[in-house]
Amino acid sequence: MPGAKVPERERREQILHAAVAVATQAGLASLTVRKIAEAAGTSVGLVFFHYQTMELLRDALLDWLLERVLRLDLGAIRQRWLSPRERVLGLLAEELTAAHSLRSEITLLLEYWVQSTQQPAVRHRLQHALADYTAVVHALAADALAAATVAAVTPAGFASAAVRGILGVGLEMVVVDAAPDATAQLAMLAALLPGETR
Repeated sequence: MPGAKVPERERREQILHAAVAVATQAGLASLTVRKIAEAAGTSVGLVFFHYQTMELLRDALLDWLLERVLRLDLGAIRQRWLSPRERVLGLLAEELTAAHSLRSEITLLLEYWVQSTQQPAVRHRLQHALADYTAVVHALAADALAAATVAAVTPAGFASAAVRGILGVGLEMVVVDAAPDATAQLAMLAALLPGETR
C-alpha cells in the first residue's frame, strides 16, 4: 500500500535538504541526482520533477548557502541594539563567532567560489550577495561613525576591513582546521570605532 502523498513544497524542501546533506558530506563534485534521491528517500524522476536540471538544483543549493552565510537584515539589526556602536560591534561579534557553527556551509561556499572562476553566473551571484552583505555593514558603520566624537575611518573603509575580517576568519577555520580566535579581530575593529557623542 503506497504511503501518504507528501505536499509538493515539502517534497521540494526535502530534496534540497538532501542535496545539502550530500554536498556537506562529500563535496559539490560528488553531488549527483541519484545520491540526492537516495538521501531524500525518493526517486530520480521526482528530483527532476521538482528541479528540472542538476544546474537548477545546484542554484537552489547556492541560494540556501547564501541565505545562511551572507544575508543580513539591516532593520532587524537596528532593532536589536540601541546604540549605533553597539549595533555594529554586536553584529561583528556574532558574525566572527558564527564561523564555527557554519563550518560545513562555509566549506561549500568556498567550493562555489572556486567554481565561479569558470562560471560567470555563479561569480555574479556571489559578488551580488557579498555586495549586499557589505552594504549592511557599511550602513551600520555610517550610523556608528556619525555618532562618534572623532572618526578615523570612513564607513566604506570600516565595512571593507570588517567584511574581509569576517571572511578571513571563516577561511582560516576551513583551511587551518581550527577555530580561530575572533576576539583579537573584534578588538581591532572596535578600535576603529571611537566613542559616541550621543
